[in-house]
Amino acid sequence: MRGGVIGLVIGAVIGIVVGVTVVAPRSLQRQPEPAGKEAAAPRTEPPVEFAAKSEPPPPAKPGAVQWRLASAYATALPQLGPLVQRLDKNLWRVSDGTFGIKFHEPGVLVGSEEMFDAVATGKVDAVFASPSQWSARIPALQIFGGVPFGPDGPELLAWYEFGGGRQFHQDAYAKHNLFALPCGITGAEGGGWTRRQIRSLADLQGLRLAAVGLPARVLARVGADPKPLRGADIFAALDSSELDGVGFSTPAIDAKAGFRRQLRHYHFPAWHRPAGFHDLAINLDRWKALSATQRLQVETVCGDNLRFGLAEGEAAQFPALKEMQAKNVKLHHWPAEVLGALRKAWKQVATEETGADPLFHETWQSLDEFREDHAIWRELGYLAPE
Repeated sequence: MRGGVIGLVIGAVIGIVVGVTVVAPRSLQRQPEPAGKEAAAPRTEPPVEFAAKSEPPPPAKPGAVQWRLASAYATALPQLGPLVQRLDKNLWRVSDGTFGIKFHEPGVLVGSEEMFDAVATGKVDAVFASPSQWSARIPALQIFGGVPFGPDGPELLAWYEFGGGRQFHQDAYAKHNLFALPCGITGAEGGGWTRRQIRSLADLQGLRLAAVGLPARVLARVGADPKPLRGADIFAALDSSELDGVGFSTPAIDAKAGFRRQLRHYHFPAWHRPAGFHDLAINLDRWKALSATQRLQVETVCGDNLRFGLAEGEAAQFPALKEMQAKNVKLHHWPAEVLGALRKAWKQVATEETGADPLFHETWQSLDEFREDHAIWRELGYLAPE
């Protein structure tokens, strides 16, 4: 049976995701496509939900509760921006104008480095971000932000709801005067962009890759040269040829970011992050002050966000990949030799992490045991890829 391991994203991940950073909107506003054949390539956008979009929101009722929400994700960011917007809009509608969590763009209420303390102390009511963003404070939350070599979204949710994950998640936040709910989920990311195709482990030797945190330690163990760059700094380093590659986010987000202008080779699968939560973290005193109905409204809207995130994550990637292929991006599988070396290196790093933090160890053990049991069903009940 498979063993579970834990970790972050292979590159500078978008506040999700993942390497623990907020990507500025300008990073996604690349130069327009040149005129000509490439400009005519069709683009398929993922569907936008909101059946009641044309209907005006309900008017505020007397005594309505209006929280302030600091977000790690800008509205311009595909997949993640819409998730936090749905939370804002749908909670107001579900409560019929009696309870809202007003979304604010990154940096408007507090800076990204101040978000955790701001919500813990009540300076803001809630924040929306990847749990991995708080890894310096709570290392165990990295497990909820994405686990290398599994699990995917359905298995992650199964462990959270029925394998003990929820208790570890809530206990970790409660120690810092916070209550949190998974309020979004994104699936597998792209495995990584490079200037040249990776054909063997030798091709990784000395390769300058944007990477932070645990993924950087993994890459260093297999001979790469990780660079701790984040956000917009990645694009400048690519433009100046200071980087040879980067693992960023999902294909839909990567397409918007425009990596294909500097990098033509896109590798899969995303060994570093098959799926990860995005949490709504609430000041614990604010949460306790809500009525039972208001708490249920928040839980209901976040549950719907999980459904939407899983569905959109599957629907949004193949149009982006088709668009990239039409614009001469080369898609590749990681060589088995490379994946094997990364897996071995990651297990070594993961062992170090479990020995350094008791809560990390306990949470990982819970997930690992669940995955060992779940593998019985996965191996019998699921068709292997052709």
